[in-house]
Amino acid sequence: MLVSVWKPLLAMVEEREKSIHQAVASAQQSSEEARRLLVQHQELIREAGRQRDEVMKRALADAEAVRADIVVQAKAEADRMVQRAKEQIEREKKVAIQELRGSVADLAVEAASRIVKSSMTPEAQRRLVHEFIDNLPQSGS
Repeated sequence: MLVSVWKPLLAMVEEREKSIHQAVASAQQSSEEARRLLVQHQELIREAGRQRDEVMKRALADAEAVRADIVVQAKAEADRMVQRAKEQIEREKKVAIQELRGSVADLAVEAASRIVKSSMTPEAQRRLVHEFIDNLPQSGS
C-alpha cells in the first residue's frame, strides 16, 4: 500500500520538478532575450548619438559657410558703396571747380572792367579774362 500512495506522490513531485525546470529554462531564455534586447537598445542609442553628432557637425559647418558668405557679400557691398561715394565726391568736386572757375571769371571780369573800364575794348577784356582763367591752378584730379 505504501507503494501505491507513494507512486502518485512521486509522480506529482516529478511533475512539479519538471514544471520548475521548464520555468527556470523559460526564465533563463527570457533573461538572455532581455540582455540581447538591452545590448541592441544600447547600440541603437550609441548610433543615435553618433548620428546626432554628425548632424550637429554638418549644421555647424553649414552655418559657418553661410556666415562666411554673408561676410564676403557684406564686404563686397561695402566696397561698392565706398567706390560709389568716391565717384560721387569726384563728380561733385569737378562741378564745384567749374562753378568756382565761373565765379572767379565773373569776378575777374567785374574787377577788370572797373579798372580799365574805358581804356579796353570788349575783345581785349575777353582775352584778358581767358588768360586769367587759363592761368588758374588746375584741380588735383
